[in-house]
Amino acid sequence: AASLCFGNAGYLYLTVSFVQILKAFTPVFVVVMLYATRVETPSPRVALSVGLISAATAIASAGEAHFNMTGVLIMCAAE
Repeated sequence: AASLCFGNAGYLYLTVSFVQILKAFTPVFVVVMLYATRVETPSPRVALSVGLISAATAIASAGEAHFNMTGVLIMCAAE
């Protein structure tokens, strides 16, 4: 329920397109959390994929004209 609440609250601070870019970052968050909690170690292929997703998200985020840190933090809480 909290994920849904925070996910919707992010739209108050960020553009729809930027929220969709951040949602594409979810697999990266999952892999990092699995590794941090020592549940699973990613294979080199998965690590490369996560690296590419991270780089693409960073490039897409760099051009965001209406960047709002509050909105980004709310979207992080939605994960």
